[in-house]
Amino acid sequence: MTQWSDITALVLSAGYSSRMDQFKPLLPVGPVTALERCVRLFQDAGVRDVRVVVGHRASELQPVLDRLAVPGVMNERFAEGMFSSVQAGVKNLQTAKRAFFLLPVDIPLVRRTTILDLLATSTDHPEGILIPSFLGKRGHPPLISTKWSPEILSWEGDGGLRAFLSEHSRECFEIPVADEHILMDMDTPDEYERLLAAITDYEVPSASECMVLLTEKFQVPEPIVAHASTVGQVALRLARALTKRGLTLNLKLIVAAALLHDLAKGKPDHASVAAAALRDLGYPAVADIVAVHMDPQPQSGVPISAQEVVCFADKVVEAETIMSVEKRFGKKIEDCGENPVLAHVLKQRLSNILRLQERLEAALGSPIEQALPTSFADCGED
Repeated sequence: MTQWSDITALVLSAGYSSRMDQFKPLLPVGPVTALERCVRLFQDAGVRDVRVVVGHRASELQPVLDRLAVPGVMNERFAEGMFSSVQAGVKNLQTAKRAFFLLPVDIPLVRRTTILDLLATSTDHPEGILIPSFLGKRGHPPLISTKWSPEILSWEGDGGLRAFLSEHSRECFEIPVADEHILMDMDTPDEYERLLAAITDYEVPSASECMVLLTEKFQVPEPIVAHASTVGQVALRLARALTKRGLTLNLKLIVAAALLHDLAKGKPDHASVAAAALRDLGYPAVADIVAVHMDPQPQSGVPISAQEVVCFADKVVEAETIMSVEKRFGKKIEDCGENPVLAHVLKQRLSNILRLQERLEAALGSPIEQALPTSFADCGED
């Protein structure tokens, strides 16, 4: 892992937490506190120089800082608002640093990949201000060149960091990231509850995050994205029908795997390549499904799995058209011409998918077309 010795991360943890009615830095976010999660985020991304700006109830944070082996930076003016903490942190920076992150402690679910994306882009804009954005909305943490440190320290305008960045809009570069959590803070108890709920499936990207991965990060061609969207719709409808029959399935996982199954389409062994990329991104459960979506191996005596749902959905979608597996594979086998090896592989795959269809119909208690979009029936055998 790359070590970014010329980068500092400033975690802003000096405020009153007045709207929360609890001290936000020490609130549990999963198995750790919000403060620890923020510090570990940067350390896990290779940013070893992490500093925490403290103020209100600073003595209560010192044991956490000691355990994490990170220094605290005292902001004596914390009552003046967050920008005073920004200035305190910037004043504490070493002159040799190239840039610094700013992350309020109440935004603790930022993904590691977001930090890595900003760091990778920073070399293209060595004197710029990089701001992560999700679906066009700016979030945290910005990565700011130390070129702007003197102006931050001398700035006295109203509106805090947002106003400062607005005055320097020409030097700001939005970096699209597949991370909806850059927008998710916990200023109030209700927001805190929503944030805790988001932890449940943190290692599964949302449908919106998947689309950003496809279109922005991996720049997947539009026809493949369209195919993936249709597979996602089919998989979700099938999964919902199965849950109504009493099966327990993770719908978010199924949709994510369906959307991302062809992430590396066009590359040799694209399923394995896509799975490896997803593991690197921190999505192991999605990767496990994507790795085996090509050739189903129907089980017996066990409940239908998310893997089987995604695999079957993929096999009934040709481009964006839903059709029976017999029709889809019959055409593929016919197109093999004089390639008996490929024809044999496809016939075996068809046999497996038909066995899977039988399992699904048994679980549904009805023909498969009743659980799929109505166009399925219209795209059957000619």
